[in-house]
Amino acid sequence: MNKNLETENPQSGDKTGSLGKSTTRQWLGYFLKMLVAGGLLFALYKLEIISISEMARAVSDPVNIFSVGVSVFSMSLVTVYRWRMLLASQGLVLPFFSLFQVYYISLAYTPILPGGIGGDAMRIAYTVRLSSGNEVKAVVSIFVDRLASLSGLLLASFIMVIPYIPRAMEGSTTLLLGALFLGGVVLGSTLFFALALKSNRRFGLTDWMRNRFTNRLAQFVIRGFDSLASYRGHPKVIVAAILLSTINQLFVIFAIVIIAARLGFSGPGITDIGIATTLTQIANVLPLTPGGIGVGEAAFNQLLAILTAENVALGYGSIFLTYRLLSIIMTLPGLLCYLMFSTVKKPE
Repeated sequence: MNKNLETENPQSGDKTGSLGKSTTRQWLGYFLKMLVAGGLLFALYKLEIISISEMARAVSDPVNIFSVGVSVFSMSLVTVYRWRMLLASQGLVLPFFSLFQVYYISLAYTPILPGGIGGDAMRIAYTVRLSSGNEVKAVVSIFVDRLASLSGLLLASFIMVIPYIPRAMEGSTTLLLGALFLGGVVLGSTLFFALALKSNRRFGLTDWMRNRFTNRLAQFVIRGFDSLASYRGHPKVIVAAILLSTINQLFVIFAIVIIAARLGFSGPGITDIGIATTLTQIANVLPLTPGGIGVGEAAFNQLLAILTAENVALGYGSIFLTYRLLSIIMTLPGLLCYLMFSTVKKPE
């Protein structure tokens, strides 16, 4: 593994120094984000949006542990199936269990590694190892998988918000603006995918680069764009990947509904929790803190306060933070997968 990640020109001190500085900046940025996350959590605690005693009770509740375990495991299976389907469409068939190990490792390292992509760095490194000779297709598949995941999340959010549109039109400005925003994003994304999949035109950038550059980096970028363009020939696979991503949100909602019930929150309904959960995951993407810690809890609390017509914070942040903590615990075995992965052979 280490040999694959070594620089090709170890005598280049400038490159090594630049890499070291870049890594230092990444870890420094990660540390600063952790400080922001700690400050946000402390503020949420003081505002009684999260409760330490309630969370301690919720995290140790066997029902919550089971529900989050089912949620994480089910989402992992669906995600790996979706990813394998994308790879297969490019003629790259890899063992399901090996891909599951790779994905589970990435989940375990997501809260640990610095940077906006988190565990995706691990996912890329190990997938390249598995796909000897097809590294570009493997890397592009992770990008497409991420795009399908985000599209599915947006679609799920829009579907969940539809029942609230009549109430929004009666005077809830916040809900109306949220529904219009989501509707516009989903419509725009749908049109973009439709036009991209229907078009047979090549990327102009690749032709320009092919005529002017012959170095390895340029060739890698060209192959990457060509691999991305090849997904145009598999529109059904792309649509299926987005639908699977949408279905994945049901597993998250399932676990959070159970946590809310076990914590004694009877005000929010299932649909309230559903829309708050999907929208919170969008807020969670904001790169303000690692994994959106603190940001997600504040967003979840505020969204449920709006949806339930409450004007005060009611401690809803404890629900989402409990799910976050239990999810991290459930992915810790991925560190064991990291040790086991060295025994996984490359496919023949």
